[in-house]
Amino acid sequence: MTHTRSLYMITLAAGTLACAAVAQTGNPLADGWVSGGHSMQNGVYARGAGLFSYDVFAQQLMVTSGSAFESSDGAFSWLVGDEIVGVGGVFVSAPSATDNGWASYTTSVGNNDNVTSSLRMVSKFGVAENSWSPSTVAPASGNGSTSHSSGHGGTGSIIIGNTAADVPNFASGALRLPTVAQIYTGSGVANIDARFGRMQYIHSNGIVSSWQAYLNVSLIERELGGSYADLPAWGDRHSVATQRGTNSTLLHDALVVPTPGTAALLGLGGLIACRRRRG
Repeated sequence: MTHTRSLYMITLAAGTLACAAVAQTGNPLADGWVSGGHSMQNGVYARGAGLFSYDVFAQQLMVTSGSAFESSDGAFSWLVGDEIVGVGGVFVSAPSATDNGWASYTTSVGNNDNVTSSLRMVSKFGVAENSWSPSTVAPASGNGSTSHSSGHGGTGSIIIGNTAADVPNFASGALRLPTVAQIYTGSGVANIDARFGRMQYIHSNGIVSSWQAYLNVSLIERELGGSYADLPAWGDRHSVATQRGTNSTLLHDALVVPTPGTAALLGLGGLIACRRRRG
């Protein structure tokens, strides 16, 4: 199976860290997440020929009492006050690679062809000292550094995602456990418990229109903090990857740099003070 990749870099403007109590829907635009640009935008794109056209978003969130994110699951409980990094995307029909200023670029694959049940949505959460970078050349030959298995996200970086054909219609809008969860150990990737993360997407009439991925960085710190010198946190570089599981698999990544901005509470209640894990 041939793998072609596209990767994008997103830089979010710094702002005041504020809190608002909202429920998450699977659509980061509707939920008021912070925009990080477009997947084929110069400075965002990193590598690959998969023409997935979407706007990328990120958000810092916190678990509140009574929310869908609060859970009692022993060591893997999601506790009130836990901090979460969220990344996601919303598919759009345009702009195209050439619309974004790249030189002549042609392909037999159209924008967002087959974002159906074969779609994989993989989020890569980096650490502070990572070397992820955007491309300096056009799609199909992007030279950005965004391989998790090669350690570009730094030791302690984590990916969560779904496998191909694991996007059922009945789960549209629901919080789900990822079916892929791995950490970079410094010499390769190792599987970790899927309960560190959650996924959510909107799926209608066989088409995925948007998605969100969540990593509980407080839980990661509690369980793995003694094993790694650094782990993902808000403000680190993260990546959004999409893959189409067809005979010629197309993979597309997008990088997210969420400097402190708007933070939202997951669940019910009024405003509370937000905490930041790291300076």
